[in-house]
Order: sequence, then structure tokens, then C-alpha cells
Amino acid sequence: MALLAALPGSLPAAFASATGAEPLDEIQVTAHRRQEAAARVPHWVTTVSEEEIDARRPQVLAEALRGQPGAWFQQTGPGQGMVIVRGLKGAEILHLVDGMRLNNAFFRTAPSQYIALIDPNNLGRVELLRGAAAGTYGSDAMGGVLQVLTPEERFDSATWGLRGKARLAYGTGEGSRVARLGTAAGREGLSIAVGASYLDYGNRRVGGLGQVADGRGGITRAERVGPTGYEARAQDAKVLWAPAEGHELMLSGQWFSAPGLPRYNEMVPGYGTASAGLPDAALSTYDNARQFTHLRYRGALGTGVLRDLELHAARQVVVDDRFDRSLDLTTDALEQNRSTLDGYTLRLGLAPGADTTLDLGLDRYVDQVDSSRRDVRGGVVTQNGPASSVKSRFPDGARSAALGAWAAGTWRATPRLALDLSARWDRVETTLPLADRLTAGRFEADSWTGGVGALVALTDTLSWASNVRRGFRAPNINDLAQVGRRSNNRIVVANQDLAPETLWSFDTGLRWRSGPWLVEGDVFASRYRDRITLVDTGVTYANGQGGCTRAAGCIESTNRNVARANYHGVEAEFRYDGARLSVFANANYTRGEQRTGAVTAPANRIPPLNGTVGVEWQWRPAVTVDARATLAGRQDRLDPTDLRDNRINPAGTAGYAVLDATLTWQPREGMELRLMGINLLDRAYRDHGSGIDGMGRALTISVDLNF
Repeated sequence: MALLAALPGSLPAAFASATGAEPLDEIQVTAHRRQEAAARVPHWVTTVSEEEIDARRPQVLAEALRGQPGAWFQQTGPGQGMVIVRGLKGAEILHLVDGMRLNNAFFRTAPSQYIALIDPNNLGRVELLRGAAAGTYGSDAMGGVLQVLTPEERFDSATWGLRGKARLAYGTGEGSRVARLGTAAGREGLSIAVGASYLDYGNRRVGGLGQVADGRGGITRAERVGPTGYEARAQDAKVLWAPAEGHELMLSGQWFSAPGLPRYNEMVPGYGTASAGLPDAALSTYDNARQFTHLRYRGALGTGVLRDLELHAARQVVVDDRFDRSLDLTTDALEQNRSTLDGYTLRLGLAPGADTTLDLGLDRYVDQVDSSRRDVRGGVVTQNGPASSVKSRFPDGARSAALGAWAAGTWRATPRLALDLSARWDRVETTLPLADRLTAGRFEADSWTGGVGALVALTDTLSWASNVRRGFRAPNINDLAQVGRRSNNRIVVANQDLAPETLWSFDTGLRWRSGPWLVEGDVFASRYRDRITLVDTGVTYANGQGGCTRAAGCIESTNRNVARANYHGVEAEFRYDGARLSVFANANYTRGEQRTGAVTAPANRIPPLNGTVGVEWQWRPAVTVDARATLAGRQDRLDPTDLRDNRINPAGTAGYAVLDATLTWQPREGMELRLMGINLLDRAYRDHGSGIDGMGRALTISVDLNF
């Protein structure tokens, strides 16, 4: 505990003392890569606590941020989900798990399933840093940083103790069955925790009629859409050991597997013009898995200039295997893709003066990608290779290596003014071997990024925060070398002549906190340049040529740095936390324009005006009632990609209001029963950009036991 107390640094307490405000209990680590009170940094950070996550029971990680300030939840299909932040998504957002990168070399700037490969039942806290943060985190931190912090069990007794938690849940909306068991044993300075989860979801009931695919190209309509059911299993282990006061070692492992995950949007017609009302495949599934091993050291170095030291070493393996059966039932394609990402980071905390904190850091990531594919057509097997028309999605053996050095500091210039500065240098090298292609390649990029922020205490309860920051994203292996069939009737060819993307972001706003009241709001704007965009080349493929499986033929597309975009918007939050009553509300608005060549259009997949209004009331000492409405306006500002996306209605996505309510009862200490009513008005709706309709009226009942 002494170690944890040493990590935040001196500025927050000094700043709070100078303004007369009390330090907030809400702590975040993402803004400066160390623990700090969220209200004491100029960044805009959304924090979702373990208690909030438990109350919402998310199906996938990203759903924990549904309805939160600055976040829009998009779900292409079951077992998937991502967050859109200030109009940006996918690889334009940096995703971290316990401080280490989740983004790998084949992360897309479109919806992907990889951020769902984290057990949603083993989340300690989720933090969303909104706005560019490349000055601290490097490539991909363009729209923001989403960090998952897993639970850490600590004991304060000299004798051994044991604690645990069990959960069982059943939901009518998808016939879901979820089970979780975790236990920890330890004493002061040592803890050992293990856990396992089982998730089983059936076909989803929607608020109306939806599409059901039979895996043979046939489509019917019913209240339950499908196939959307899947199973997933997860295991985790974590050891915390403090060999001496102020020093701690952590070793953890996470394993998540979701075999046979149906790609619903590939099997149903959906919308769009390029797909001519046809699905992309008769049968399409993912076989996904993630393994993560992580070693961390934290040490308090004393009370002088050297404050603390933090070291990380981790390995993440992501398996992305795919099976597709063509709509004419003549071809089966089997892909095997694997990313092995090794990461090493160092952070040194300094306190050069009473009014200054400084953090210096280094990080190194190396990602190896293995990829293969074979097609079965008429009983004939064709393996990818140099002389074969079948190509793996990525060059087998491709490698990406990134090295970064950074410095971030906070200076309390006056008792009411704190300045936040960051600077970073990055070098990214990507090697593309010959493999089954005709050419090999090498990409190199160096980049300097940084930012400045200011936090001004206008009164004891009111502060003003502003930031100007630069972001960049180096082209990854997915950008440089992906080939093969894509959705919307396209065949992708590689283009290795790409440059890094860059972004400048600006935000400014006010925060007011007085007792149980919190009001904050900001406006933001960003300027995105050299955006890598998939464009049509004008070449067409006949059925059976280059991987095309459409009788009408396919369109050739490739990535190019041809787009520039501008975004602006507003984020606002209100919260009252009383002794027995809490009221909360938030609203988010984003508008984006993108220019590609001589054509200007709305930016891709921009969320509509959206927000949440809710109330939580402790009716009895052991009974709590929670009700909330999630609202979204109509979105009909669509770009050309949206118009041919089978997930998006070309006439626009309708607005909606969905009402949920939860009753929580604690019949005795250590036991909690929860009844959740989902979409109580049974509205038919779809989150803009999603490939599946939202759940219709449903009930979920769960029991949690703590021992």
C-alpha cells in the first residue's frame, strides 16, 4: 500500500490544497501512465468502475462503455464490439490491457473483434482517455486511449486468508448462460488469484423481425436472428508479491477462446448498394483466441528526485482463424492468422521540485504475423503460394518493430495553474517477406509527437481544462499488405507506398464539482491528414478470379493516403451522488467531414447525437433500483462507404430511445441478486454502424456470492 501511495506524485495534492478543493476518490492511470486523481489532469477521461461494470453485465468489453461520456458502442455481430471516440475507431484508438498494447499489426481502422477477446467478467476498471495521446503512447493514439485494468487482490493480514467470488447469470434475450468463479489466497505482501469464466449465448431476440441465415444461402425472418449464438471460455491467474516495502512484482496470465464465432453480417443481406441485396457468404465464422502473459515491477525509489520505477514485459498471442463458404456453395476458404506481440516498457518517475513531476519512458514492441490460406473448390484443395491464385491475408512471417522514447511532465506554474507537457519520438520498421507474394518490402517511419495542456482553477469548485495534442499512426501490416476478398464485393490488392497518418486535436471545457454534484463539458476539434483509405482502382474481377466468388464479378480496391478529415463536437456530463439517490446524464455530439481527392462527404460511420439519462435509488438498505434511458438521434449523414455498407441503411439509421431497469437485492452479506429488464418497451432499433439489431425486451437474472 505504501507503494500505491507513492505513485500519484505531489501535484494533485498540492493543487487541491491551493484551491481549497478536496481530492476526488476517482483515480485514473491512463493520462500520465501513473495513478492520479481524474479531476487533477487537463485530459478528458471517462472511468467505469468495477461496480458499474458488474451492474451492467456487458457481453463484451466495449459494451462496458455503452452510454458513457464520449463513447459510442458499435457491434458488427455477436461476440464483437468496439468503441468509437470523437469519430475515430479501430486502430485509430490505442487499446491497452494493464498498461500493455492490445493493438497488433493487423488491427483494422474498421470494426474488429480483437478488443472483445478480453473476459468481460474479469474487469477491474475501464478508462477512456479522449483525444490524441501520441505524445505519451505513440502510434495509434489518435482519437484516444482505451485501457482495461484487471482486478488485483491484496491482503493486509500477517496470516493467510482466502476470499472468492462466484457468479451465475441467465438471460432470456439470447438464452445466455454466464458463469464466473474466482478465488484468491494470500497474506500481507503476497496474493495468488485464479479465475475462470464460461459464456454461452444463443440467437438474439430483437424488437421486431430480423434475418435468419440457414448457412446455405437461404434467408428467413423471425423474432430471433441468427446464427448469432456462440460459446467462449476464459481463464486468468495473477500473483502479486512485495519482497520489500515499496517494491512489488506482478505476474499474470489471461486466456480467452471464442471458437466458431458466427460472422452474422457476412451471412445476411443487410443494406447497401454494392452488395446488390446479397450476403457475402453462405456460412462464415471466426475461430478466435487470445493469450496474454505479463510481468510487472513497481518500486518506490525514495523521497528525492527519483520517485518511482515501473517495468513491464509481456507477450500477447492473438489467433484469428476464419472459415467462409461462398454463396454459391462451391468454395470453402480456410484462413489461419496469428499475431505474436512482445512488449517491453519502462517508466521512471521524477520529482524535480515541489511543484513539478516528470515521467521518462521507453517502450519496445515487436510483432510477428503468421498467415496461411487454402481453398476447397469441387473437392480440389488449393494452398496459398507464389504460383497459386490463392493468397494468405498477410505475408507469412511479416514483422513489425516499434521503438519509442517519451517524456511527460506537469508543472504547477502558480497555485491555480497547472501545465501538462509531453513529447515523444517513435521509430517503426515493418518487414514484408516474399512469402506467397511476388514482391517483398520494407517500411520505415520516424515521428516526433507531443502536446500541451492547461488546468486552471477558476474558483474552489470550478476549473477550466484545455489541450492541444498531436497524434500519428504508422501504417501497419494490415494497411500495407492485406490482400483478398473483403466485404461489399471488393478484392483488395496491396500497396506498400504508404505514409504515416497524422492528426492535431484541440479541446477545451469546464468542470464544476461541489459536494455530490459534478458538471463538466468540453468542445473538441481534430484535423486528420494523410488518412489511409481503401479506394477502388477501376479494375474488375470475374467470378473465380483473384478470390472473387460473385457471379456478377468483384471490384478491385487498394489502400492509399488520399483522404483528409475534420471532426468537431461536444461532450457533456452531469452527475449527482447523494446518500441514497444518484442522478446522471450525458450527451455526445460529433460531426465529421472527409475529403478524398476532389470529393467532400460526411466522414465514415459518425455516431448520431446520443446520450443517457438515469437514476439510482436505494429504496431499502438492501434494495436498490436503477433505471436509465439510452437515446440516439437519427443519422443520415453518410459517406460513400456507409452507403454501400450492408450494416447501414442507405436511407439513414433511425433514432431510438431504449429503457432499461435493474432491481438489486442483498438478502445477506456477501450475496447479491440482480434482476435486469432490458429494452422494456421492446423497441426495434440498431446502433448506427452495427451489423445486428439491438436486443428486444428481455430479462436477465443473476446471483453473485462473495466468500
